[in-house]
Parts: sequence; structure tokens; C-alpha cells
Amino acid sequence: MISNLEQRLADLGTHLEFPPTPALAAMVRPRLAQPPPRPTAKRARVIFATVAAILAVALTPPVRTAIAHWLGINGVVISPLTSLSPSPAPHPTASPAGLGSNLDLGKRTTLEAARSTAGFQVVVPQTPGAPDGVYTRSDLGPVVTLAYAPSPGLPASAQTGVGLLITEFRGTTNPMLIQKFVGPDTTITPVTVDGGSGLWLDGAPHQLAYDLPDGSFAPDSLRLAGPTLVFERGEVTIRVEGNLSEAQALAIAHSLR
Repeated sequence: MISNLEQRLADLGTHLEFPPTPALAAMVRPRLAQPPPRPTAKRARVIFATVAAILAVALTPPVRTAIAHWLGINGVVISPLTSLSPSPAPHPTASPAGLGSNLDLGKRTTLEAARSTAGFQVVVPQTPGAPDGVYTRSDLGPVVTLAYAPSPGLPASAQTGVGLLITEFRGTTNPMLIQKFVGPDTTITPVTVDGGSGLWLDGAPHQLAYDLPDGSFAPDSLRLAGPTLVFERGEVTIRVEGNLSEAQALAIAHSLR
């Protein structure tokens, strides 16, 4: 039985005029056909922070490798930590003769020898030019590092004591070579270098280590690193580390030949 209120509401409905229903399909279809908006820098940082959180629990090598490839930087895995180990005493400013002696960069060699044995094109920045020291580590795949002594344009890094380190390796065959541990005060900004994917790490220093195939760290490789640009150039992954601004690091990266 219909109540009095229900009857009155039903009668009211017959006297009301409803607006015409808009053509929703015609409005939605054009928007669906449009390309998705490009992420803003803020949104990209959120995405990378989310990836870092995933990396924290992705402990098995196959999963970490897959996530490293999805992140877009071959050979680099980023893992967040709530805190890092206490910072060691700053390295003294390095002279060309003692350049990199405390950083386990490998065997000191010449640029010509490194290029002949690396198995990939070892590039050198047009600015600042030829390195003061060249090192190779064959146990890592190999890895070639160009080291520069501090100079007016390259102030000494508090973490390494050198002016600039450029590390190069074939990232496509070493999908998990470099492990970066970042704390909450390290910022990660996505960048591109000559069309290749890259990351700029700044803020608080992060920890750097080299992963061996058995999952352990290379001896004596765990150390603090300051501002760092890491990016891909073809099959090669390159790190630019020093007491640099993002603009300075990108300028060096763009000049690599």
C-alpha cells in the first residue's frame, strides 16, 4: 500500500521538468583519444619515490633486475634506507699522483689501454678534457673510471677528495652492477641526456657499492657519494660524480666524446 508521502512525491514528479541528458559519449570519446599528459617534475619525483619503496622489498635478484630495467637505467638499482651509516671523515684533497688511491677504483692505466680493453667506447668530456688518472676494474665487467684532480672549476668533493669522477660500463650486460642506497634527505630527479634516461641524485650524500654476481658487494666498494648524475648512452651507463650542480653535471655529460 502506498503511503501518503509516497503518493505526494509521485504526484510531484509528474509536474517537474528534468533537463535533457547531455551526450556523454560524444564528450568522453575525444578526451580518451588524446595522449596522456606528460608527468610534471613533481609527479615524476613521486613516481621514483614509489619505485624506491618497491625496491626496498624486492630482495631477490630476478625481481630487482626486472625493476632496474623498468626504472630505465641499466646497471643501477636504487634502494631506500631510513638512515645511512655514519659519514666517515672527509677525504683529503687529492693530488694527481695520489688520485683515487683510497676509492678502490681498480688498476691505474692509460686512456689508450682502457679503450683497447673495455669492449665499449670510452668517452671523455671536452670540458674539462683529458683525465688526470684512468682506472679499470676487470672483475666488474669491466668498469672504467676517469679521475680529475681538484681545480678552480672542479672543487674537491668532501666524499672523495677528487674534483670529478666519470665511471663508464656496459649496463646492458651488468643489470645490477651499481647499488645506490639513498636516505630520506637524498633527492632523485629524472633527467634526459642526449635522449637517454638519467637520474640526478642530490641533497644528502648516498651510499655507493658494486654488486657481484653472487649478490655480495665488491670488497671495499661501499662508500659515500655526493651529487651524482647517472644516465644511459646506448649500451653504456655513465656516472658523473663531483661537487657539482645539476647544470654543471649535465654540461659535462653533454660534452662527452
